[in-house]
Amino acid sequence: MNDPIGAAAQDNVSIAYPMAMLNTFELDVALGELVKGKVNFVAKRHKDFARQTASYVTENKFAHNHVTFKIAADEAALAAASGIQIHALKLSINKNVIRENVHGTVQPADILNRMITIEGSVTITYIDRTYRDYLLNGTKKAISIIIQNDSVTIGTTNPTIQIDLPVVHFEAWEPSVPNDDVAMQELKFTALYDVTNDRLIGTNTFVVNSTSSY
Repeated sequence: MNDPIGAAAQDNVSIAYPMAMLNTFELDVALGELVKGKVNFVAKRHKDFARQTASYVTENKFAHNHVTFKIAADEAALAAASGIQIHALKLSINKNVIRENVHGTVQPADILNRMITIEGSVTITYIDRTYRDYLLNGTKKAISIIIQNDSVTIGTTNPTIQIDLPVVHFEAWEPSVPNDDVAMQELKFTALYDVTNDRLIGTNTFVVNSTSSY
């Protein structure tokens, strides 16, 4: 991070955060808005660093019309499943990062991941009790979130973010029936570990962008 405030001899220095580890990622999709992502990180104490110069490129943003949300019986059925008309979508991935504190220093010796949790919610028009019954019956499903900008090409494909969750459990269901407005329902879900296939996140989870490698 470039910081224009500092001592006279250190104007416009950069601030570096050693051993930074991403902790949480939140995805927020609202009608009429751009898709937003919020990232939180944990790091060691910051320190001054030689000033860095950023290089900016054209960003091809995602909007709410680029989002497809699917629910299927299992992961194998997601590809053929139809998209569901939704009004809002939120997803939170938390790695529960912890600082490994040790004697002899106030700085952590390491920064470590712990159990990953994935939770989300989706708002859907309330036209039947299908999603309520998922909750009441303890029905487990697979979910796919696809964000693809079809108006932009990268080679022969499009900028894409896809997140597949093989097993999700529905935690809460809440209807909203206001006067003189459309009835809605909010469905909250939590991703579970797929014991059969030994994974939390589906194999068809990926990002397509202009970066060839990381």
